[in-house]
Order: sequence, then structure tokens, then C-alpha cells
Amino acid sequence: MKMIVEVWKRCVMAVAFLLTAVTAQAQEHRRITSLPTIYIEVYYGHNIIKDLYRIARMWYVDEADNVVFADSLMMAGRGNSTWSFDKKPYKLRLKRPLTMIPGKAASRRWILLANAADKTMLRNAIASVAGEQTSLPFNPSYRFVDFVINGEYQGTYQLTEAIEIAPGRVDITPQRVPPRTDDDLSGGYLLEIDGTQDGNCFTTDRCHVPIRIHEPDDDNINMAQQTYISHVVNEFERRLTADDFCDRTAGYRPLTDTLQLADWYICQELTGNGDAFHNAFFYKEQGDDRLHFGPLWDYDIAFGNDNRLGDTTHELMADIGYGAARQWIVRLWKDPWFARLINRRYNELLEQGFVERLTTAIDSLATAIDASQQLNYALWGIDEQVYLERVLHPTYSAYVDDLKEYIAQHALFLKEAFRQRQESAGTTDIAMTRRQTDHPAPVVDLTGRRVNDTKDLLRGVYIYMGRGRKYMTR
Repeated sequence: MKMIVEVWKRCVMAVAFLLTAVTAQAQEHRRITSLPTIYIEVYYGHNIIKDLYRIARMWYVDEADNVVFADSLMMAGRGNSTWSFDKKPYKLRLKRPLTMIPGKAASRRWILLANAADKTMLRNAIASVAGEQTSLPFNPSYRFVDFVINGEYQGTYQLTEAIEIAPGRVDITPQRVPPRTDDDLSGGYLLEIDGTQDGNCFTTDRCHVPIRIHEPDDDNINMAQQTYISHVVNEFERRLTADDFCDRTAGYRPLTDTLQLADWYICQELTGNGDAFHNAFFYKEQGDDRLHFGPLWDYDIAFGNDNRLGDTTHELMADIGYGAARQWIVRLWKDPWFARLINRRYNELLEQGFVERLTTAIDSLATAIDASQQLNYALWGIDEQVYLERVLHPTYSAYVDDLKEYIAQHALFLKEAFRQRQESAGTTDIAMTRRQTDHPAPVVDLTGRRVNDTKDLLRGVYIYMGRGRKYMTR
């Protein structure tokens, strides 16, 4: 009996200690503004390195001031060009699934986007808002937070999901891990048109489009799966480039969800995404012969924010966008059926308030993050160019107004441009140029600022942001 009492006392003491610790954490970690705040402490004071996970712990303070504590999470840097910026993006891998965005699935994997090259910090979120109005079933969520690492304030960040096959994300059937010889090879697969050719990639036979296989991942995919999915993509491309590509049965249409393809493409044009055909996700479900385009991802230099392309208000990405996959879109526009689909679908979306909802979302989000963005730009500066930014302003509201104006004017242009393309479908030959198929990788200095003229560089160290990043000194 004595032993039972002693054990009971110890249990009560342990629970009391835990409650005291949790209460102390809640008092110590508070919201900085009206947004949720994420505090992360990296064990042993380690610096965060890209793709090298460090052990950390997290306190997540939501809008209601509830504090959620997560220990033994893994944290690493992420991004290609964006990792070179002073304000850096991160990825989190939690020990247990956690719901961090209300109404969305719990998960172990989350992304913290810095949006450093977009002064509004809204472009990625607004692209998701656009996708939500279409037939695209999987659109990354967004929740803006204040972010602190090891006691140092980092600024306004966007919490979002990792693009992965999982419930509530790309919700398709995953391939078994490890695979078995009798498995159904037809799916699911998560793929990406990947101009950086990072990871497990193959190149299509006719248009030489680089395709990355994200899932099954590099460690688990077998040769049968690799062969199957590369054949599926190549067959889509073969049919698209064949003489009878317009045929409803022999052509490309049976091998893609045409409504999703149309909506995905309209979103690329509405957002003015110059990298639409250089980096883009798509997937294939098990038991479904079709490829599905989406989710939408990586729009911080879209909406007229890419100085390589200049002012794109009155431009089609089908004409000037980067990436080998632009050849697919050029070919699709030669099909009168596809041209009619795009024109009809775009007008349907406009009638449903497509543009007005984007404008409303911009105003709502800009208001929500106002106090946070003031702190963010007190730290990072509002009028300093980062990466490919085309226009600089002295105030946050001016950047927001620019974004809304771009969408309004570009949407009007697209209405007329799509109408003209429909009228000329099947007769207009759009030539590919080297500037449009190649992706000119920028050179940046160590602060992440783009160097536009590389002929007369000052002495120093610069980074070439192409595949296999190179450091150059002068």
C-alpha cells in the first residue's frame, strides 16, 4: 500500500510540474501582433542550413492566445534562389501531426515562406485564392504569422502546406512503400515540370521538358514505376505533337483532365507567371489514365514582379513565358477546341466574380497583416530591391495598389487576347525563341540583390543562381 501511495505522489508531482511548465511557456510566448506567432528554438544554437535538418522545439501561439508546444521537431532551410536572400524560408518536420491552419488537415510537414522578393507578401496566397475559384481540387492554404528563431524576430511569414501526397493535400492514392511486384503501377504519382532538374528527373522525348518525380521519392521508387510514369508523360506529349492531336479520342484529350488543364492555364495567365512552364506541379491518380495539373505553387515573382520580362500587363505567358513546357501550350492553342474552352471558361469565371474576389482577398489580407508588415519592413526595408523585383515604392500600400491594378488591367487584356486566339486557333504559328525556352538564371550578390549588368562588376563575391549554383569572385 505504501508503494502505491508513493507512486501516486510522484505522478501528482509530475503532472503538477508539467502544468507549471506549460503555464510558464504560455506566459513567456505571446503574440507579437494580431497574427499568430511561431517561436522556434534550435537546440545547441545551431545555424539553419538548407536541406540539413536541425533538432528544435516550437511554441505556436494562435489568434486566441492558445499555446501549442512541439518538441523534437526537425527544421531546415529550403528554396533555390530564395535561400540566398537575407530573409530566408524554412521547412518543418514535426514529431506528430499538428493542425496549424484551422479547417485543414493535421500534418507533420509545414513550410514557412519568407516572401522576401514580394513586397506585398501576398502573391503566393492570392494565387491560391485564384485556384480555389476553379476546378483545381488542391490549393495550398495560407496563414500569416510572426516568426521568431532563437529569440530573434524574423518578420512576417506565410505558413503553408508542403506539396505532398497526403490527406487534405494532394489527396490521391500513394504508391506502397516499399513497393511490391504485384502493386498497381498506375498511381499515384506527384510530378513537377522542373527546369532546375533537381532530384529524380527525366526529360521528355519530343519537347525535352524536364520532369521531376517527387513521389514515389528517390529512395523508394523502383524501375517499373519510373518506366511507367515516364511512358505516361511521353505518351501525352506524343499525342499532343502528333498530326491528329485535335482528335477527341486519338489526340491528347483522353490523357488529361481538360477542365483542370484549362483552369490551371488560366491561372498561369491571370497571375502573369513567367515561370509557369519552367516549374509546375502535376499528378496522376491510381486507376485514372489522365494527368492532372496543379497544385499552384511559387508565385512570388508573378503578377508583374519579374524584371526579366518587363511590364507583362498586356502580355500572354504563352508568348513570353520561360520553360520548355511552353511548347505544350503553344501546341494546345492550335487546337480550336482548346481555344474555345479557354475563352468560354475564362468568361464564366469573370461572370462569377473572379477578379473581384481576388481584389477583396488582397484588401482583407493586407489589413490583417498591417501591424506585422510594419515590423517586418522596419527590419528588412521597404524600398530595397530583392531578386527580380521590377518596381520599388516607399510605402506598403503602394505595393498593394500596384498588385490590384495589375490584376484589374491584365484581366481585361486577357479577355480580348483569349477572344483573338480563339478566332485564329489552328492558323497562327507561334514560334519558340531561345530566350523563351531557356531560363536565364540571375546573378546575385551575397545580400540576394540581383546584378543586372555583369560586365563591369565591382570586386566581391557573387552567386550564379543556375543549376549547380556557382560562386564567382571578381
